[in-house]
Amino acid sequence: MRITIVFCLLILLLTNISLQSKSFKIANKSVLNSAELYLLAPKWSPDGNYIAAAGQNYLSIWIYDVQKQEWRMLVEENAAGWDFDWSPDSRKIAFRSNEIIKRRKQSSIKVVEIADGKIQPIVTKVRDLSTPRWITATELAYVQNSAFKTHQLARTTSVTNLADRRRQNICLWADGQLFFKESNLSLAVLDSIKLEMMNLAFSQNGEYGVIEKLGSTIVLFTPKTGQVSSVANGEMPAWSPDGQHIAYATPSDDGYNFLASDIWIYSIGERTNQNLTQTKDAIEMRPNWSPDGKQIACDAMGKIIVMEVGIEQ
Repeated sequence: MRITIVFCLLILLLTNISLQSKSFKIANKSVLNSAELYLLAPKWSPDGNYIAAAGQNYLSIWIYDVQKQEWRMLVEENAAGWDFDWSPDSRKIAFRSNEIIKRRKQSSIKVVEIADGKIQPIVTKVRDLSTPRWITATELAYVQNSAFKTHQLARTTSVTNLADRRRQNICLWADGQLFFKESNLSLAVLDSIKLEMMNLAFSQNGEYGVIEKLGSTIVLFTPKTGQVSSVANGEMPAWSPDGQHIAYATPSDDGYNFLASDIWIYSIGERTNQNLTQTKDAIEMRPNWSPDGKQIACDAMGKIIVMEVGIEQ
């Protein structure tokens, strides 16, 4: 009888050990830019060879070559660094720029080539224009005057299998409305202000979506079932490539300036939150996963930081 009880306790103990939550750890951390170069909002290229980041006040876009370990300015236009988007083949970046003409803001959408910095205008000097999103490597989506539009670019010979990747879900924000287009389905237009939505992002496979709501609340939902669950109090959510984890920031402020922020990770399977960075001397925000899921880039007071992330039981 005692042997049976001991055996059962042993099995229970081993089961508990196997069900313990995975813990993330930072294996290595690197600062990519000097203090003289102020950058923010890093975004990995889909092939992992580059990191793009916005210059101070979003007035430019800079590119970091991972192999050469050097920065170069790609674009210098007003607001170009705000919410730009990599093409699926990593050859181009689409962005929106703004200028004031006769006391009115006029916006343009342009595409810049990574290789030579050549800029191609797509939409020029119009009002009420959203930032762009790539559908494929040759097709762009945007909203102009509350109308969802697309633009087809000339197809070029590609040497990467990423070129034909089609984004399953397109989310565009304009004038307090969310324009949501799921692949091969009709367009949905939602009142983002009424719904208190600030951000909406889908995992690469489209299995999950994450919503950032007013009041710094992050909510996870499953489109197929409509199931909704709270993730955490945080902002700026970013999906891991496998769709199983969400990195996000937890900024606090005094009404004028940010005072603190860490990068946290939410694991969907375990339903757990973990403070990844736990730093007292840095304000880390705007996380972005590398395509292989092994690194997270973020900005911290003008510095671009890349962290190698490991998992331990």
